Amino acid sequence: MAGRAVLIAGVVLVGTGILAGAPAAALRSQRAGCSAEAGTKVESAGMYRFALRFGAAERMYTLAEVRKLHPATGEVMVGGAMMSMPAMGMNAHTRHVEVQICKSATGSVLKDAMPGITMTDLANGAMIKVPVAKMQGVHATSGDIHYGNNVTIKPGHRYRVDVRAMSVRARFIVKAG
Repeated sequence: MAGRAVLIAGVVLVGTGILAGAPAAALRSQRAGCSAEAGTKVESAGMYRFALRFGAAERMYTLAEVRKLHPATGEVMVGGAMMSMPAMGMNAHTRHVEVQICKSATGSVLKDAMPGITMTDLANGAMIKVPVAKMQGVHATSGDIHYGNNVTIKPGHRYRVDVRAMSVRARFIVKAG
């Protein structure tokens, strides 16, 4: 497969999409419309653009926790299922996978897409069905709406990430560093 590879938080993104490299948390307030900003891989499918970010595990909060704790960084879950940090056994192999979906023509973010996300380990065929949470950065606007969760992966393995929404599919290849 032709393309470039970029190391982000111990994860190498490879493939034909547009890539750059920086922590996603640093860009929360700047994100708009599935742009090809740092740490993002973008694929077009039908009338939509899918922007994948895959990096270090992120702390996820409920709306009530954000109001009570006033965190400086992390994600606020506004719908869907959140993985419990203790239940996941957070470790060096836990990563945050998220996808933002936009209309290609306007760049507007789809706020109620609730896609299906699966990751397939290309070394052994093992599949991870990502429990999808609808979220945004704790200090971001609704233009930051994206979908995903924290997942535990095997270092050094390549994964195919399939995202299905609105009867279309986007496919990405990522490699855990």
